[in-house]
Amino acid sequence: MRPIRRFVLCGICLILAAGLAAGCRPADPAPESSSAPTSVSSSDTSSYSDIPTVPAPSSPSSTETPAASQAPSVVSSPAQTARPPADSAPPPSSSGSSSGSGQGEPAGFSIEDLYPATRHYTPVADADKWYYKNLNDTQKGIYRIMDRAAREMQEGKIPLGTCTYPDLALAYTALKSDHPEYFWLPAGYIYEMSGGQMYMAFSYEGEGYQLDYTYTEGERDLLAAGLRQVLEEAAKQLSDGMSEYQRELVLHDWLVSRLTYDEETAAGSDAHPEAFTIACLLDGRAVCEGYARSFQLLLNFAGIESTLVTGSMEDTGHMWNLVKIDGLWYHADSTWNDSGDKGLHTYFNMTDAGIAADHVLDPDFGELSYDDLMDNHSFNYHLPACTSTAASYFARTGGLITGEAAFAGEVAQGLAATANRGGRGVEFCFADTYDMTFTSSDGILQWITEAGCIRQANARLPADKQLPAAMTCNGIVGSKGFLLSW
Repeated sequence: MRPIRRFVLCGICLILAAGLAAGCRPADPAPESSSAPTSVSSSDTSSYSDIPTVPAPSSPSSTETPAASQAPSVVSSPAQTARPPADSAPPPSSSGSSSGSGQGEPAGFSIEDLYPATRHYTPVADADKWYYKNLNDTQKGIYRIMDRAAREMQEGKIPLGTCTYPDLALAYTALKSDHPEYFWLPAGYIYEMSGGQMYMAFSYEGEGYQLDYTYTEGERDLLAAGLRQVLEEAAKQLSDGMSEYQRELVLHDWLVSRLTYDEETAAGSDAHPEAFTIACLLDGRAVCEGYARSFQLLLNFAGIESTLVTGSMEDTGHMWNLVKIDGLWYHADSTWNDSGDKGLHTYFNMTDAGIAADHVLDPDFGELSYDDLMDNHSFNYHLPACTSTAASYFARTGGLITGEAAFAGEVAQGLAATANRGGRGVEFCFADTYDMTFTSSDGILQWITEAGCIRQANARLPADKQLPAAMTCNGIVGSKGFLLSW
């Protein structure tokens, strides 16, 4: 991930994404062929790498002012790193309700322009979205102003009042992370500190440079109409009485079947900017950011809280989701689950320990120094701990391998159970407590043969459901899961 470019002209600072980590996935159709994710750089596309990174000052040196003319200084404030109490004022509702900001009735885009009319569950409220509810009062105020500007596609400099640059940058990150539906936002923003007041803009022309929204208002509305039709198809996966886990699973599987990892964009092409946003749902091509934002949108619609996570795999920037199921949080990475010819569930509702096998999370906002800000380090914000396995895919469906001694019996049991009900493939996953990862298909198949797993499974099966001697194996190198099929 290349750093964000900073231009300071006449006291105005332009923050633009100079590069993008397009996704972290091996090339199809052989997921085990490479453990190194593919990256792509494109200054014309919107991505999570355009989020300006903001440190929580941890030493007196954090209050030094950048050398650039009139660049905002970073003010030491405990409120920027500690989780504040909830703000009584709600965020501006993208469904058109009052923003509570004293600016009157919101106008412009509404999430209702995307959500299907038929709903089995109440969508996640704006006030319950992860970033917003963890901001302090100042940051929430900035968030609300920027939210309105984004919905109305406002042009020119927008006054934010008195705040620090960390307040602005964190609020911007929060807005982008809470609202996947804002697919038209540009790859960055402009900010200026003048007369003790902070200003920012999504659309601005002057002082020798130009920044604008990705689409015109007409183009945005046309794309939104198409996206609504796509979401109507997704909504057909839902029915009354489904648990949160069931809703999450059917939407995950629908998304993985709908999207295809965009190898062209991953190779460096900028021909498909929609691959980075929910607009990827229209033509079905996406990279990691498109997968994560689309899954977040679907979960919001289904009434399931979630947020975005940034980090890396093999030193390449990556994005995935945290999902709240029955009050507990889990990691879910639909990008990597959409690997090979058959979708996987290796990364469906993992713990922190499980995801750490091959994912590295970006640091928390509160861990960054002022130098990190200058280096444009991406960050997460107060992410909840993911320690439960109650809603993991393998806890619910079976296939968890707890140790070497148990390998033969647990694999044989999974094979027999699947074959007995007419299945032709079964997924397995090494438990968090078992220090083992997938290294190669040949290695797993040899292990299965030497352990006599197929022979043990066939001993439990009737003659008409016997397993063949030959199987195929798919998995992501470095992950904890694999798929056996026949």
